[in-house]
Formats: sequence, C-alpha cells, structure tokens
Amino acid sequence: MFTYRKATIDDISILTELRIEFLKEVKGADLENKNDMYYNIEKYLNNHITDESFIAWLCVFENEVIATSGISFYEVPPSHSNITGKIGYIMNMYTKKPYRRKGIASILFEKIIEEGLERKVGKLSLHASKDGKSLYQKYGFIENNDEMVFYKFRRDK
Repeated sequence: MFTYRKATIDDISILTELRIEFLKEVKGADLENKNDMYYNIEKYLNNHITDESFIAWLCVFENEVIATSGISFYEVPPSHSNITGKIGYIMNMYTKKPYRRKGIASILFEKIIEEGLERKVGKLSLHASKDGKSLYQKYGFIENNDEMVFYKFRRDK
C-alpha cells in the first residue's frame, strides 16, 4: 500500500537523493561537481522547507520513499493574467522506475496543486519532460514557450 505525506526537514537527505536521480535521468549522464550539487540542494531545501517557500510531498512504500513532487512559491507584480502575483513553480515530479504507471504521480500532482490553491496562487508553472506532458495536460496545463502553465486559480478579492 502506498502512503503519502508532506516532507519535513528530516527528509532533506532523501529529497536530495531523489533530486540527483531526477537530474541524472533528465540529463542522461552523471553530474559534474556532484559534491557541490549535493551541498547546494541540501542548503536550498533546508532554507526553503523551513520557511515553507518550498513544499514537497512524498510517496512511501514499505518504508521507502519511492516518489516525490515539489512546489516553490514566489511573487511577481500582479498582472491581468495573474491578479495575485503569486506563482507556484512545480518541480521534482519524480517516481522511481519500478513504480511508474501506477497513478502515484497523479496523486502527488494533485497534492501539489492543492498546495497552490491553499496559497491562492494565480499561476502554476512547470517544465515538463516528454513523459510528463500528458499528465499535466490532463489537469489543464497548456504549453507556453518553454514551460507549461495553468492560470485558472481562485483569486484574492
């Protein structure tokens, strides 16, 4: 049985490992400066999980974290397409290979979208892998230059 939970500061090492696995898969090769990469990822996560400007969700199976999703929050000046100016950038959608095509990514994606709704973001964006595009399109994301975006969120009144 899969269980889902929000990541905490205690999950930084596994989040770092999953981020490295994700980057290796996307880039197709070992990363240069691996020690620097670990250090910088851990530093980012420590700073941003603590202040909740980054939220991650995990899927756990038999005491092993097998998938993750994340969202970073930031603000820009409001515009006609985003009257709150709040943006959620979705990243780190990653499931270990043996567990793919089991609906895990969809559940994690829904949890990340809910995080955006709770924060009343006016825009969600992400950069999609070839394999991920169909999932994001299913939720109404559209391609916009080099990213996929979704603008139909509740707006502050």
